[in-house]
Amino acid sequence: MLLESPCWAHTLLVWTYDKCGSSYDHVAPPPAVKPDDVEPVLEDWHVAGSYDQLGFRVPCVVVSPYARPDHVSSINHDHTSVLRLIETKWNIGALTAGDANASNLLDCLDFESPPAFLHPPTLPRPAIEAHPEHFYDPTMASRDKAETVEVLGHPASPRPGTEPS
Repeated sequence: MLLESPCWAHTLLVWTYDKCGSSYDHVAPPPAVKPDDVEPVLEDWHVAGSYDQLGFRVPCVVVSPYARPDHVSSINHDHTSVLRLIETKWNIGALTAGDANASNLLDCLDFESPPAFLHPPTLPRPAIEAHPEHFYDPTMASRDKAETVEVLGHPASPRPGTEPS
């Protein structure tokens, strides 16, 4: 496990998603600096566009001994922010105008104070492992395959192989 690794003291893990997953966001995507003069290759069925606007917001988690505890960033980061952080750390030039103008995630880290998570806290077991009975009860499977099993108040299809015959 990463937190128990001898490399933990020198680790930075950035966990993010590559797409919004069709989720609604009440905040309009901001404009972006075009990375270069290359235009996208669009088919007739594509929505017209360019690389001058970011997409919807996606979650991002920064995991490191140097991560700021309880920090929620209000800086507009994008996927090239990870690249910008690497370029900043090793003092290398940007690949495009896009990453040259991206934020570098340093607001999520604290190198001035002792590392807050050098000795990671003991994390609770995932609830599904600690209490699997709360997540799925095969006795709730419906005789009518069109109905669903209700798990924690949310409808869900029965697991494969548990459908009544």
